[in-house]
Amino acid sequence: MLGAFIMAPSRSEKRSRTLRESGRRADQTARHRARRHAREWDAAAVRGDARPGVDDAVLDAYGVRFGVELPADLRQFYQWRDGQDLDVSKALVHNHMFIPLAASASSKELCDGMIGFDFEDPNWWRRGWVPFTESYGGDHYCVDLDAEASPAVGRVIDFWHDNAKRPVLAPSFADWFGHLVTTMEAGRLKLA
Repeated sequence: MLGAFIMAPSRSEKRSRTLRESGRRADQTARHRARRHAREWDAAAVRGDARPGVDDAVLDAYGVRFGVELPADLRQFYQWRDGQDLDVSKALVHNHMFIPLAASASSKELCDGMIGFDFEDPNWWRRGWVPFTESYGGDHYCVDLDAEASPAVGRVIDFWHDNAKRPVLAPSFADWFGHLVTTMEAGRLKLA
């Protein structure tokens, strides 16, 4: 009887063991979420949607071509994945697809060329906006690099081709993408 009493764990030992087990469960849950998220992105790659990333030379050439310095978080994304294959993909988020850097360059060149002509209002489209998504209707999510007009360089805005509103979606691409990941992990958004 005395041996059983001595061998019984103390209340603090029980609490300690419970905390360790709870920490292990939390770690396992986080690893499970990360694996699930990676599987969803990998599923896009297997379907042929996600394109291989681009190298620094391609990103540097884009910056030189348009006179912008791409932020590190956007560069990192394009080094990982060069958007989605626009011929086989479905929209990823809110009717928008991640566009390859070449498609971003085409859209940017078109919109930059419309400044002062089709876009008479100087705030309709700014040369410092870099599109990284495109909707089926021709709208874009853009990283705003226009230091002259923007109080927050690097923020993500929603460019609507037929409306003057430019809602701010996030303070940076990293914040925007982080919110997308969190939304996917919570099961509120699935890849199409």
